[in-house]
Amino acid sequence: MQEYERAVDKGQFLTEKKQRCRAIHQHAWQCERWQRQVARERKDEHRACLWERHKSILERLRRLGYEHEISYFGHDRFRESGKKTHKPLTDKEWDRILPEWLETMNHHRQMRLIAVVHQLRRLLLASQYDIYVKHQSPDTPIFGLLPHVADLVTLLSEISFGLPRKLHWARSHSHPHLHSCPP
Repeated sequence: MQEYERAVDKGQFLTEKKQRCRAIHQHAWQCERWQRQVARERKDEHRACLWERHKSILERLRRLGYEHEISYFGHDRFRESGKKTHKPLTDKEWDRILPEWLETMNHHRQMRLIAVVHQLRRLLLASQYDIYVKHQSPDTPIFGLLPHVADLVTLLSEISFGLPRKLHWARSHSHPHLHSCPP
């Protein structure tokens, strides 16, 4: 107020004050814009580093033989949890996190095998048994050649879990007497 009272030309004084305020606000706006741009660039750089680390982890898991699990569940399911670091994955860091990843991947492998392989094998065996029971050949003994269904259920998990992953179960692998059944 004292500056205003001392000013000779009050209109000129107010115009100069308004121009200074406008310049300060414009400079502040430019600083905020610059700060947002720097923050956006850092965020993009951090995302890129996280993506590179994620790709590196997936590549190492693929080399360990978990390609089927990654493709079945999708690569987004296998993200690092907890602290997200933007540092590149080193061999030392990989050795530190490998046991946890192996546990995770083995769990997902079991889930995939149960859903994709074992369930289909169970259904195929059940359908083959059903065909055998309903369409027995005339020369089949009274008690039948195949075991009781309850025995099959207890043995089924051992059969399906014991087969190699790449083995495809077909009717030709079934008991020889199933071939005498009509299709």
